[in-house]
Amino acid sequence: MTPDTRPTDTLQIDPQALQRRRNAIWISAATLVILVIITGFIFAILQQEQIKDYTSGYMTSMLALAALASLWLSYRRRVGGISILLFAMLLTTFTLPYLTPGQVIAPALASIIMVSTIATATLPTAWALRFGIIASVVGLAIIVADQFMPVGFGIQSTETGNLPISAGLVAVYSFIVLRRFGSYNLRVKILVSFIFVAFIPLAILGTYNTLTGQNVLENQGRQNLSSLAQNTASQVDKYISNQKDSIRTEAQQPAITAYMSLPSFNRPGSPEEADALRTLNTFVRKDSIFIYSYALLDVSGTNILDTVEDQIGRDESQYDYFIKPFNTGVPFVSTLVFEENSKYNVHFSAPVRNLSGDVIGILRAEYNAAVFQTLLRSLLAGHENQGQLLALVDMNTYVRVAYTGNRDLLYKSLYNYGPVDMAALQLRGGLLPGSPDDTIAISDETVRGIQNIEQVPFFTVPSQSLEDSALTAGVRLNMTDWIALSYQSETILYQPIREQNRTVVLIAIGLILLAVLASLVAAQLISAPLLSLRGTAEKLAAGDLAARATITVNDEIGELADTFNRMSSELSQTLTGLESRVAERTAELETARGQSEERARDLETISDVARVISGEQKLDVLLPLIANLVTEKFEHYHTGIFLLDPNRQYAVLQAASSEGGRRMLERGHLLEVGQTGIVGFVAQTGQPRIALDVGADAVYFNNPDLPDTRSEIALPLNVRGQTIGVLDVQSVKQGIFTTDDLNTLTVLADQVAIAIENARLFGQTEQALTEVQAVYRQYVSQEWRNIASRSGNLSYRHSIQGRGVVDSESQFPQTREAMEKGDALIDAPDAPAGSATLAVPVKLRNQVIGVINVQAVKQGRDWSPDEIGMVQAISERLALALENARLFEETTRRAELERLSAELAGKIGSSIRLESILQTTAQELSRVLGGGTEVLVQIQPGTTNQDALQAVKL
Repeated sequence: MTPDTRPTDTLQIDPQALQRRRNAIWISAATLVILVIITGFIFAILQQEQIKDYTSGYMTSMLALAALASLWLSYRRRVGGISILLFAMLLTTFTLPYLTPGQVIAPALASIIMVSTIATATLPTAWALRFGIIASVVGLAIIVADQFMPVGFGIQSTETGNLPISAGLVAVYSFIVLRRFGSYNLRVKILVSFIFVAFIPLAILGTYNTLTGQNVLENQGRQNLSSLAQNTASQVDKYISNQKDSIRTEAQQPAITAYMSLPSFNRPGSPEEADALRTLNTFVRKDSIFIYSYALLDVSGTNILDTVEDQIGRDESQYDYFIKPFNTGVPFVSTLVFEENSKYNVHFSAPVRNLSGDVIGILRAEYNAAVFQTLLRSLLAGHENQGQLLALVDMNTYVRVAYTGNRDLLYKSLYNYGPVDMAALQLRGGLLPGSPDDTIAISDETVRGIQNIEQVPFFTVPSQSLEDSALTAGVRLNMTDWIALSYQSETILYQPIREQNRTVVLIAIGLILLAVLASLVAAQLISAPLLSLRGTAEKLAAGDLAARATITVNDEIGELADTFNRMSSELSQTLTGLESRVAERTAELETARGQSEERARDLETISDVARVISGEQKLDVLLPLIANLVTEKFEHYHTGIFLLDPNRQYAVLQAASSEGGRRMLERGHLLEVGQTGIVGFVAQTGQPRIALDVGADAVYFNNPDLPDTRSEIALPLNVRGQTIGVLDVQSVKQGIFTTDDLNTLTVLADQVAIAIENARLFGQTEQALTEVQAVYRQYVSQEWRNIASRSGNLSYRHSIQGRGVVDSESQFPQTREAMEKGDALIDAPDAPAGSATLAVPVKLRNQVIGVINVQAVKQGRDWSPDEIGMVQAISERLALALENARLFEETTRRAELERLSAELAGKIGSSIRLESILQTTAQELSRVLGGGTEVLVQIQPGTTNQDALQAVKL
């Protein structure tokens, strides 16, 4: 549609129409130049960001063609030529939600301003007004539509050039309006003024609010990401440290040391090998899901014993997990190793040392790398739908060791290796086997972020798993060359500000519509007082929100001025309120952060104390340790631990950290429960108590040994709902203890109570075990003495002269000496012939029950360690065999007694006469006990009734 379609030669050109034509020519030319520049800029950005959708570039190209057509038609004196450019701009506005999703506000406002400005400068007033209204409706509708578009709609790109381009266009066309403002009629001036007054403050306010909210969310997101990455690194470091400590302990197991200490030719088939293999299998079963195997490597790196039999004999000397612990003597954790059988392994290893401390081999554990995947998923549990991801990346190969995102990216390198480097890494197991598509998932942004993590702790990368850009934080691990990365989807991170913008946009649109309506009314009611508003509008446009219009009339113009002033006041109050709320929120966040950090430090201190005391099991050592740790960690004056006596009448001081406390310990300090001080009160009630000023507290007991105390807190030590003691902490500062301290120290008191109870239970268990062992040793000794008394001489000799039972112990004096000492007796190598003796006691659970005596035939015989070890091993098995024989004999004997008892009971029960029963009983007992045994069965002893007395002698 054009304002006038009559032929040009029939028109009567007036000065204003001529000026509008000139404006149309140079505006079209300027717009053409600007659009060409913008088009080139857009294509450059698309190439830089590797975006294949060129729709935005095509749209600006179409606008440039429309500007060229408008220029040509205006030059040819076609009055409606400029309308082509205006309609093209309006059509382009409809595509903004697709071209710049989530970023429509700036270009939509720019479109409204450009269309209104061009229409005002090139078209008659009526048509300019219509185009201005249409542009405003279309722009505002597009802004509202963009706010409610689903996430992911349209071209997903950054707003690198969006805001600068829009700001540049607004600046250019605002300059046009201001430059030509003097030539506009008053109606147009009013319209333009209202547009500027409405849009500019709202745009500033909206931009400020968006940027402020975005900064707050970004700071919060960075804090959360940093905490998540730090927690991930800490947990992985803790897991690796625990495994290294575990394998260090496992490498010193007696079965492992004994086997590795054997000469290589004695290892195959030896009992030590069987014991070592059983021990290795025990190690594997502690985590059968993630542990592939345990193996022992000799000093040459050869696998000599493995829970996976196929790996025995493999040369592993070229791997770091053999070289590093062998050279350094400390446990080692390897990087991720890829093997040809689709195994992704991490190896833990530790040196095996002999009694002299020399490294005699390496204990190697082969773990499935999926253990770290499981660990990361457990850390992210409950946050899967919050757009967060975790990853562990090897900083040497940039391989994802663990990743909670797309599993297809797991174990792939982020770095774009060349063919030679990739083949070299694959050869030594540093990369997955296969083609580059199977091995590498390139992410240059992530690699650069990891390389610069010390200078820039946060960076943004495109995430295939999140299908979005992700804010990323990284923390290096202490135990290995890995880095923990945490990702946060920017869409989810900025979702609150998007929702806030919806509300702000709706409010702004309402205000804009109100302003446009007011401008239309004012344009229809042209009046002189409007001129007085011009100065006020310019001040507001310059950012002076304190400017107010002077009301000189009481008609509609006066009301409009009043409305204008109220609008200015509301904008000022809104801005002031927003600044105030932002300041208050910032202060609240800072306070909360300080409290959280203090709370975290206290909890970390409690964790350190709990970790230290959990390793001590002796109560007499544990209690002083707790008292000293609490005083040291919390920096207080005195810490005392009271335990209730068995009658629960007194709280007895068991440990103290101060000098005065130690004097109290020496004299056996105790307090009566419920009577003396806050300790007695807490011991009776089981409730914590704080004395902020101990001098004024009515229940405080003034102790001369602790004269500097000004504040005191006593907490009950509760176990299973029962108070077993009191933790008493005193400070030299008045009023230092707060409710937060009470909560923190209550957690510590619970940990202390559990540690004390565990120590008590350990002591009781240890005592019971000692008593059981003593009773069992006494039982074994008594049983073997009974066997010796029943069986007589239990000795047997074998020599070259013959074999048989030994008549007397005197032939072997070493036997008695070895039995008395309980240790092996070895004669000197230069002993005379026939007397070079090796006497090894036969022990059953540390109880000597016999001796193996071996005499050499040749003089000067020197017993080798292998021979001594063989005899000792035989003595251990002999003890077990003898004990089994004794138990079998005892069982057989008891079974025979049971059989005889049953047989005797059957014969007795077959008779019903009293005399016959007595006679049968006596006869059967005499037969069972042997001939010549006199058995007397008597009923009612002491009477003379012969019917009640029966005696049988056989």
